[in-house]
Amino acid sequence: MNKTILSIVGLLSFSVLSYASSGANSWANTQKQLKEPQLCDIRQNPNLCECHAPSKSQISNAFSLTLAVGQKIKALEESEKKAGRDLKVVVIERAGSSLENFLSYSDYNSKGQIQNFKQFLDEMIVQSSIDSSIGHVALNWRQMLKRETPQRPLQYSHIALAFKNHPKSDQNLGFWQINQLLYNCTDGHSSVFQTGMTSFFLDDMKNYKARILVLPQEVQDRLEDLVLHHKEQYQFLSPHYNAASLYNDLRQQNSNSWVLEMIAAAMAEPGAVQNREQAVNYLTQTGYMGTKVRPKGVYSLIGLAAPFLPKTVCLSAQPAASAYALAEVVTPLSVDEYLKRRGALTSLSDVSIRSLPENTKSQKKVKCDRVE
Repeated sequence: MNKTILSIVGLLSFSVLSYASSGANSWANTQKQLKEPQLCDIRQNPNLCECHAPSKSQISNAFSLTLAVGQKIKALEESEKKAGRDLKVVVIERAGSSLENFLSYSDYNSKGQIQNFKQFLDEMIVQSSIDSSIGHVALNWRQMLKRETPQRPLQYSHIALAFKNHPKSDQNLGFWQINQLLYNCTDGHSSVFQTGMTSFFLDDMKNYKARILVLPQEVQDRLEDLVLHHKEQYQFLSPHYNAASLYNDLRQQNSNSWVLEMIAAAMAEPGAVQNREQAVNYLTQTGYMGTKVRPKGVYSLIGLAAPFLPKTVCLSAQPAASAYALAEVVTPLSVDEYLKRRGALTSLSDVSIRSLPENTKSQKKVKCDRVE
C-alpha cells in the first residue's frame, strides 16, 4: 500500500489535539465527536492515474531487490523442505513511502488488555473541565505518551501474495508471480493484478527492502487452491477503492485489506469464508485490529496539503480523523501482529539491498494503468 499510511496520517491535523490530564472517560461524548464512515468515490480526483516513468536506477534497484528476494525464497524453500513442508505461497511486504514521521500506538493498555480502536479512543479521551458544559472531549496527552510504541516502526506499506506454482513464476530463480489488489485506472474500480516481482518493486519504493512471511502449510495450500484453482479471489472485491478505508467497511477496500481477507478465508474452516462480509466477521471474531496511528513533528502541520497527497486517499472513511487526528489503518504491521497472535506465522524474513541513488525530479509523467 504505497503512500497509503503517509497519506492517511499526513492529512490528519495535529492542531486538533487538545491535551488534558484529568476527567471522566465517556464513550457517549466521544461518539459526538466522531463521524460516520463515508463511502468515497476517488474517481472524481484529478490526475488520479498520473505517475512517473521509472528511471534506469529505479529499474536497476528493483531488479537487484528481486534477485535478493528470489535468493531468500530459494533458501526458505530448502529450509521448509528439510522440515517436511512444501513452500508454495508467501506473503511479501514492500517498503514504499517512509513512515518514520508517524507514531503507532500499542494495542494493549497498562493492564495488558488488548483493545480495539473504540476501546483505545475511549481510554485516551477525557472530559475537558473547561468545556464540560458543552460536552467537549479532548485527548489525554499523558495517556497517549504511555501508549506510543517507537519499537514498532511502520517499515512496510503494501502487501501481496506470491505463488510458486503460478504458470508465469520462475521457480529456478525464486521469482514468483505476484497477486495484489490495486485501483484499476481503466475501469475505475478495484482489481486484482498479476505481475512479476520486479514490477512489484518498481512502484515508487522509498527504501529497497522487503519482508517475506511464511504461513503454515495448510494455510498455503488453501491460498493456492482459492486463488490459482478456484479463482475465489474475485469474491473478495469491493468495486470502490479507498486507501484509507477501514477493514470492516464492506463498501470500500484498500490493497492490504484484500490480502488480509484472503488469508482469513484460508485460515477458516473450508467453505466458512466465501466473501468479504464473512471474512470481516472472521477477522473481528479472531481479534484482528488495524494499526492505531497519528502524525508527529512537521507532518502534523500539513492538514491543508491535500492536493500534494496521493489521490486514492479519502479520509471521510475514518471516523476519528477530523476530531482527534487518529486513524485505524490496515498496515503490514497489523497483519504481522495478527498472524503472530493467531500462531499462524511460521517465519518472517527481512531482505534489503544497497540501492543506487535516484533522481526523480527529471522523470517524465505518464498515464498509469493502476495505482494504490
